[in-house]
Amino acid sequence: LLDSEGKVIGINTAIIGSAGSVGIGFAVPSNTALRILPDLLKYGYVRRPWLGIEPIPTVYLRRIGIDVPDGLLIARVVKGASADQAGLRGASRKVKVGRYQVPWGGDIITHINKIPITTMEDLAQQIETRKAGEEITIHYIRNDRVLSVTVELVLRPKP
Repeated sequence: LLDSEGKVIGINTAIIGSAGSVGIGFAVPSNTALRILPDLLKYGYVRRPWLGIEPIPTVYLRRIGIDVPDGLLIARVVKGASADQAGLRGASRKVKVGRYQVPWGGDIITHINKIPITTMEDLAQQIETRKAGEEITIHYIRNDRVLSVTVELVLRPKP
């Protein structure tokens, strides 16, 4: 995939349509392709760093009337994952807010390495740009207290 100046900006991966090159096309950005290509060539898959959490952006909780700080609420921590070993906690219960059942009682991640985390994209940016074995410092809120912990990223398990 080239831009108007002939520079490579992406690699086509699939086209949905009934006739060869006609239809909706999908591409991987060239900077992403360059980052993952060594793993694809060496291992046959992309070795991604992993924290082992299932977060929910707190903006969604505020939309249904729950007063929470900016960040990502940890809904679940995968048992044995690095987040679990570091002591991060997922939701301990669900509360009913209107017609919604909302996970509650988990830690709220506010920063990673002092960089604010308010969206899933923020989290992905901080995790995906690192390698397994690297450590990150997570700042989080638990019971109205601001805490921090150093967590080693590990390889995401194969599906």
